[in-house]
Amino acid sequence: MVALAILAFLVASAIGYSPWGATRLAAAAARTCPSSRTRVMRLNAADESSFEGAIASFAPRQDLPSVRGQLAKLQEQLNDAVEDEEYVLAAMLRDDLQELKSKDPAAMAVAVRAEMNEHVACERYDEAALCRDQLMVLRRFLPQYQLAGLWKGARRSPSP
Repeated sequence: MVALAILAFLVASAIGYSPWGATRLAAAAARTCPSSRTRVMRLNAADESSFEGAIASFAPRQDLPSVRGQLAKLQEQLNDAVEDEEYVLAAMLRDDLQELKSKDPAAMAVAVRAEMNEHVACERYDEAALCRDQLMVLRRFLPQYQLAGLWKGARRSPSP
């Protein structure tokens, strides 16, 4: 009987299972994967309607350069306000900054990409796939993917 218990322990440790190791592994995963309550912006399947609403609130393509210019100015003002310890002004600027960021598809793509990387690091592949799908939708709104028209290039002939 004791030999059977020892054999079971050896097999379990050979395949990497140990009750002590499992608790240590769970504790390490909890340290590296923050809970969903600490996330500021969460755009997963449960928030699909908010994702579609966020897409509907994007600024028109021709207004994006001015929105991005305003974002840069507000960020500078926010940094100055924090440096001068004007926290009420900084809070108002932070709110204005978040509102402008919600109009920029590139800012949303950065947030979704960061969330996807977090899901992959925590081995939550279903949620990472949902983020990937959202990034595919966001591609339509990003200027680097809106390259239309006929693209021609010079083709060099092979050297003899």
